[in-house]
Amino acid sequence: MALAAVLKNIDYSRRRKRFKLAVTMSGNYATGGDTLDLTAVTNPNFLPAGKFAIVPDDYDAQNAPGGYTAEFLPGTTLANGKVKFYSAAGTEVAAGAYPAALSGDTLNLTLSSKLYGS
Repeated sequence: MALAAVLKNIDYSRRRKRFKLAVTMSGNYATGGDTLDLTAVTNPNFLPAGKFAIVPDDYDAQNAPGGYTAEFLPGTTLANGKVKFYSAAGTEVAAGAYPAALSGDTLNLTLSSKLYGS
């Protein structure tokens, strides 16, 4: 696993809970996407309600490094979601070491889900 996520902010609006994450990439990328374990997201600012309760059903990937784009693929559990990266040409990044433009840089990722009872 080569993705590490830090919780930056939590937003409640329009009956949704949005987690804003800073995701760093290192090591090797796997075909089909790299695993993002949402149970391992760190919360250094001790934001209240900073843990995921359900698998997110929507995402917004901003600021992908180096002209790449990213996509979040929800998993069946909180531990097996994936982040898939694409080059500027729209093709998936090849398996192997992360390209220099992605390695060690940060992806801003917002994951959201409906609030209970919505």
